[in-house]
Amino acid sequence: MIKFKQKGLTLVELLVAMSILSILTLIIGQIYVNNVRSVQRQQINAQLQRQGKIALDEIISDVRSAWEVKEQVIDGDTQYKASEKVLILKVPALDDEGNIKYEGEEILYFDYIIYTIENSKRVVKNTIIDPQSQRPREQNHTIAEDVDFENSSFTYQPKNPPSSWPEVQGIRVDLELKKAVANIEVKLNLTSQAKLRNWQ
Repeated sequence: MIKFKQKGLTLVELLVAMSILSILTLIIGQIYVNNVRSVQRQQINAQLQRQGKIALDEIISDVRSAWEVKEQVIDGDTQYKASEKVLILKVPALDDEGNIKYEGEEILYFDYIIYTIENSKRVVKNTIIDPQSQRPREQNHTIAEDVDFENSSFTYQPKNPPSSWPEVQGIRVDLELKKAVANIEVKLNLTSQAKLRNWQ
């Protein structure tokens, strides 16, 4: 009868195999973590793009329809003063169909739209409506939030700050959006500018 000797792994071979397995596990784990972080970064960037575009498009649209920029306005007990963080637009009042309200051939009634970069954390829109206007009233309407807007600003053209507010011809909007989630920080810069209605 023939006997076969069974040969097992030596301790050294076992340790080498375990070391190789540990290194492979670390490499695969790191690849997985990097992929997860990359996906999270892309998701945050898409969110910033979406919020930034909504805010920028709305502000620029109102700038293009504005008659002039005001230095300050009062709404009840609230006073708004224009600055690099506050934009006050004087816009024509609207009729019930959303068109500019004329009296004959003249525009006699105006509303005010105020954009505020509030506490560097959100962009807020308020409106002050003339009694003759059918424009919807917006109070503390948030157009972008949950994002850091610390270095965002409004720049008045052609001179900033303006020496005379009626001389403001256009506005440049610089939005720096920043968000950090689970040690991932994403920063996005968006800029647009437009001339006021009277200067187009």
